[in-house]
Amino acid sequence: MDSASTDGLTDLEFVEAPSDLVPGIYEGGLKTWECSIDLAERLSQLVGPDPGRSLRNKRIIEAATSGSISIHLQDYNDLVFRLVTLPNMILTWYMSPASSAFRTKSSETDTDDDADPLPPVDTSVAGELPISPALVSSFMKSLKEYDIELRFFSGSWETFNLQQTGGKYDIVITSETIYRTDSLPSLLDLMWKACTGVEDSELDKLTQQQLAINSSEEYPGRKESESSLCVVAAKLVYFGVGGGVVEFERAVENGTPSDVRRSRGQVETIWRREEGVKRNVMQIHWN
Repeated sequence: MDSASTDGLTDLEFVEAPSDLVPGIYEGGLKTWECSIDLAERLSQLVGPDPGRSLRNKRIIEAATSGSISIHLQDYNDLVFRLVTLPNMILTWYMSPASSAFRTKSSETDTDDDADPLPPVDTSVAGELPISPALVSSFMKSLKEYDIELRFFSGSWETFNLQQTGGKYDIVITSETIYRTDSLPSLLDLMWKACTGVEDSELDKLTQQQLAINSSEEYPGRKESESSLCVVAAKLVYFGVGGGVVEFERAVENGTPSDVRRSRGQVETIWRREEGVKRNVMQIHWN
């Protein structure tokens, strides 16, 4: 696929670059970080044994119409979606029962000896999945049949506009995004808006109310009216970058000088790894 360059670098040059992070240009999205796996494992427990039923009618952002599942994904770089996210979603679909009709039809109609064979539906066996027009068409058809909407948004967190995406989300998840303290205000602002549905036009009305809140006040636990699930996975400390869990918890619970309008919240650690690289999965309860 031909692609536009980012700051003079092509997609392949970014893939082969020695650095995992170029601040303001590339934010590490081409790599699978440990906490992403932690988040996936914890999320499977949080949504229950029947995720298809649990997520029905839900809007998800890795921060709709009746009966649908809307999944919105955001990353700083669009090349992450083209090279990693979408190919992995197609591969996940191919390895699931949802692709059985495509696989059956392909095996019955494929008479071209030069055509790339489809790999077995077995994650323990190495293989390559050829991305053909027929496969893409079947993937899109399957999304429609299961009433799943996928949307991809690239850019900084400040550019994510909830007025254009439909407002409040039911599930907001993020992983390995708290590594820099100077980016926490914009991240928390997006997470809070996505969980509450509060728009910028409404924030001014809340400013005086928020200024009156004592930052040392103890907040109550999760309210019955709280409906959005907000989960963050991160390393305890990001050495050499400045961020970490302690700084994140402080920003959520006490706020920062630049976000006096945002409601505060509580951070609940729902999973912790103590061995090796220390990692947490946290659930955020907004007040």
